[in-house]
Amino acid sequence: MSRYLIIGLLGALCLSLGAVAVLQRTNAALSDDNARLSRSIVALEEGAALSRLAAEVAKAEAARQQARAKEYDAFRASLMNGEQDADLPDWFTAWLDDLLGGL
Repeated sequence: MSRYLIIGLLGALCLSLGAVAVLQRTNAALSDDNARLSRSIVALEEGAALSRLAAEVAKAEAARQQARAKEYDAFRASLMNGEQDADLPDWFTAWLDDLLGGL
């Protein structure tokens, strides 16, 4: 009887050790998955921040272009109305300076 008891206890011990080994492997795999997911979350958050920044830059550029278009339209209207003494816009004089080489 004691022989069967010892064999049963050894079998239970082996099964317990096997279960512990499986749990450790599973825990290691889950830790790796968690680390990969954490890195991907950080990357996604950085991408979202860059997207927000790009949207802000595009909005500012659109506002700048719109202001320049209004200034150009006013300049064009003044030329068409014969106002030859109208002030030239700064961007236009800068363009002329660049074109003429600062003459």
